[in-house]
Parts: sequence; structure tokens; C-alpha cells
Amino acid sequence: KASVANLQAGMSQVQAQIVEQAAQLTQAQAQLQVAQIAAEHAAREWSRYQPLVRTGASTAEQLSQLQNTRQQSDVQLHANQAAVKAAQARVTASQAQLQALQAQLNGARADLRRDQLDLEDTVLRSTLNGKIGDRGVRIGQLVQPGSRLMSIVPINNLYVTANFKETQVGHMH
Repeated sequence: KASVANLQAGMSQVQAQIVEQAAQLTQAQAQLQVAQIAAEHAAREWSRYQPLVRTGASTAEQLSQLQNTRQQSDVQLHANQAAVKAAQARVTASQAQLQALQAQLNGARADLRRDQLDLEDTVLRSTLNGKIGDRGVRIGQLVQPGSRLMSIVPINNLYVTANFKETQVGHMH
């Protein structure tokens, strides 16, 4: 029973982790979108200022800053893509862990049911009411199926088989 309860608790914990990791995946996807927008904007700005620098309408320093911004945006985009993949992998790993725990739980429940049946098999039941007489088995003793363990003396139909002499029956009731 403790194994079943422990596995159920473990499953609840993993399910909570999956919910948390799904939220982290959503957050990573949102950050990826922001990084994509920033990278696209930086690339457009750099492309727009390139002709302006050639014509002298803008400085090379400003183009250099825009190139630096574009490179940083690209690096941030790649980092966010990796973060999304990592978050997806964590969710997948937790789902696999949950499936493994479910299989273990099913096995533990089967073991519990087998143990309950084994325990039920340790109880001896008589087909008739009566008192135990001539007990040949003791607590803790291992017995084989079909072994003679004891005699049951029925209380409702009690009788005595005896062979008395005629001189002994005078005072019997």
C-alpha cells in the first residue's frame, strides 16, 4: 500500500512539474517571438542605413552601432531558440517520466492485489460449525495443500460412539 501511495505522490509531483514546464515553454516561446521581432528590426535598420552611409547622409559609426545591434539580436534569437528547444525537451522528459511512473503504479497495484489474495489464502474456513479438536498444526508452520491440519467436532450434531457393558449403563441418562 505504501508503494502505491508513494508512486501516486510521485505522479502528482511530476504532473505539477509538467504544468510548470509548460508555462516555462510558453514563456520561452514568447521571448523567442520578441527576439525574432528585434532581430528583424535590427536587420531592417542596418539595411536602411547602409546606402545612407555610402552617400554620406549618415556616419560609419552609426552603421557600426546598427551592425553591432543586429549581431546581438541574432545571437539573442539563437539563444531563445535553444531555450525553447530545452523547454520542450524538459516537458517531453517529464511526460516520459510520468508514463514510467504510471507503469510502476500499475505494477505496484498488481502486487498489492496479489498480496491481498495471498493474505486471504492464509485464512482457514471450515464448512461446518464446531470446535477444533486434534489440532496437528501450529502457528508459523508451513503446510502443503491437502494436508490434514485438525479435526472439527460439530456442536449441533454432537454424538458419542461408545461400547459400554450392560453393568455400566444402569446409571446413564
